[in-house]
Amino acid sequence: QPPLHLQHSLPWRLGSAESEHRSMLAISVEATNALAACARASDWRSALVLLHDLPMAHVEIDIVHYNIAINACGKSSRWQVSLDLLENLQSDALEPSVI
Repeated sequence: QPPLHLQHSLPWRLGSAESEHRSMLAISVEATNALAACARASDWRSALVLLHDLPMAHVEIDIVHYNIAINACGKSSRWQVSLDLLENLQSDALEPSVI
């Protein structure tokens, strides 16, 4: 039980499921931002590591994550890696999109 003066603050009023959902959402947003930073820096290797590690952080890889990683590879002239990611995307039953 939190101290009396904190019992009325939002985090303590949230149910554990809702609080956990918000934590997972925050992790997903942070992961997406980290991938985007890799793409801006043309750091394709770090983008691939992050993409690979997302499930370990309980983040479901989606089309946005793939697009960002493909963008990072494209900016680094790693077209073969981009094509591999596109193939992985399709094998994960995600539809490619144009970015």
